[in-house]
Amino acid sequence: MIMDAKLETLLNQLLESERAGHTLLEALTQETADPEIRALFMNFTDIEVSDVSVLEGLIRLHGGAPSTTTGNFAEKVLTLDNLHDQINLLSRGQAWVARKVEQALVLNP
Repeated sequence: MIMDAKLETLLNQLLESERAGHTLLEALTQETADPEIRALFMNFTDIEVSDVSVLEGLIRLHGGAPSTTTGNFAEKVLTLDNLHDQINLLSRGQAWVARKVEQALVLNP
């Protein structure tokens, strides 16, 4: 089975972004002293790890090759000076992911 090239590209973008999200959340967890926020970040980190695994499996299942790259989103967020701005950008990143998932569903309903 050969995977649709547009779908493979899109899923690999998502995969690279999820890896970046994992890297980011691990870094934010280490930087945050507040135990409730740390617990929240750790929970989200677990979700990101799961998402990476699911995306790799979907790409392989449909005959594609999962990217081994990690996106640069973590670097962008970590350059910001405060947690409020970092969380704001993280939230916008999640909205981007949601739009990409919608695009993937259109390509492979």
